[in-house]
Amino acid sequence: MKNKSSLNHKFTIVINEIALPSSLVLLERKIALWFPNLEPEAITRRVRKLPFSIKNLTHKVAHKIRKDLIQIGCAVEIHALDADNDDLSLDFIDGNFNPPPLKPPSHVRNFFSSSYLTSFVHPKSHASEAFRTLRTNFQFLRSTRDIQTILVTSSGEKEGKSTISSNLAISLSQSGIPVLLIDGDLRKPNLHRAFGYDNNIGLTNVLTGKAELKDCIFATFINNLSVLLAGPIPPNPAELLALDTMRDVMQALKRRFEIIVFDSPPVTSVSDPMIMSSVVDGVYLVIFAGKTSKKMALHALESLRGVKANILGVVLNSFRFQSHYYYQYYYKYYYEDQKKHKSSNDKKTSALGQILSAMRKNKSDHL
Repeated sequence: MKNKSSLNHKFTIVINEIALPSSLVLLERKIALWFPNLEPEAITRRVRKLPFSIKNLTHKVAHKIRKDLIQIGCAVEIHALDADNDDLSLDFIDGNFNPPPLKPPSHVRNFFSSSYLTSFVHPKSHASEAFRTLRTNFQFLRSTRDIQTILVTSSGEKEGKSTISSNLAISLSQSGIPVLLIDGDLRKPNLHRAFGYDNNIGLTNVLTGKAELKDCIFATFINNLSVLLAGPIPPNPAELLALDTMRDVMQALKRRFEIIVFDSPPVTSVSDPMIMSSVVDGVYLVIFAGKTSKKMALHALESLRGVKANILGVVLNSFRFQSHYYYQYYYKYYYEDQKKHKSSNDKKTSALGQILSAMRKNKSDHL
């Protein structure tokens, strides 16, 4: 058992030797993953000059990195540092860059465990299974259409668009492909809290020319998932998103990531989603069971149609499943005392039914 005091030490890993030339390429890729803000040339310089070290690592991160390095054929040493010996006389990657944590801090994990990070924190839950189903449906769409960038929006506020976008991005990353989640809500950004970052640099810095795109993309504690945060709230979000720079940014990101999920504000509140719908390949509209009115949902759908958005589908959020509904589905047993429950769920899904009917009618009109 590890000494509890040793867990509080910071660690330095020294890479002394690389066994094979192919390991050199793998090592560069690993370091680029751990330190996404470093220039590739800077990584190459450090890797090709042995020995070098990576310092200021926590206990868990240090041992995870050590394991990865050994697997790709590196000869490594690990040193625990204390207050009397907090430096080594070797080159190090950069003390200002913090490697991504292996899991979110406990206060973040507890706060978001039921929403933004459900697919990561509770992978065996019914909600996570629902997001995997959404992922499967999206992958099927990709097999028939060229879809790489997705916009997730809703008809109104607090309908779960950020929950859907973040969990869809997590589910896609769990299939082993590089995914980028963008916080495109430049008015009320919140995804940075879920992933433990400050919102002091992000998309707005790129669009205003105050930062390079590569400096605003951050790795997360979830494999294959990176985030581009919103950045400081600007006075003119819609105007920023309408710039040609936004199109250039999306094209640059498409060369680096296989899937890009863009979280945006509600359709009926601001024009931002309509502007972005012309930049992305498809749009998911989120409605909240029992809260979203038919009028609001249909208005959102018509607004997206008005700008010729490619609507991929509608996501029904916060629908409550009961065990007896599965029983009814398989065995067709209906009881009088269940009619009350059934009518309640019918009301919740009425908005969804109206939207799907409208979408089917729109499709038939174009045939």
